[in-house]
Amino acid sequence: MEGVIVSIDRIVIDFTDVYWDFFNEFHKRIRHFYGVKMYTKEKGFRYHININTGEQFLHISYQQSLKK
Repeated sequence: MEGVIVSIDRIVIDFTDVYWDFFNEFHKRIRHFYGVKMYTKEKGFRYHININTGEQFLHISYQQSLKK
C-alpha cells in the first residue's frame, strides 16, 4: 500500500469525569493562547470554544454532568 494518502476529516474524543476546576483552568489558558472566546448556546449549560487557524478547526465543548 505504498503511496496511499490518508486524511482525517473529523475526530471526536469524549472524556468523562472532567470536573469544572480542571476545565476552568484549561479553557482560560487555551482562550488566552489562541485569543478566542467561550460561548454558550440558547439552552446553556454547555460551553463551547472554537479555534480556527485558517487551516485547521478545533471545537471543544464542555457540559457538566448531573450526578445523582
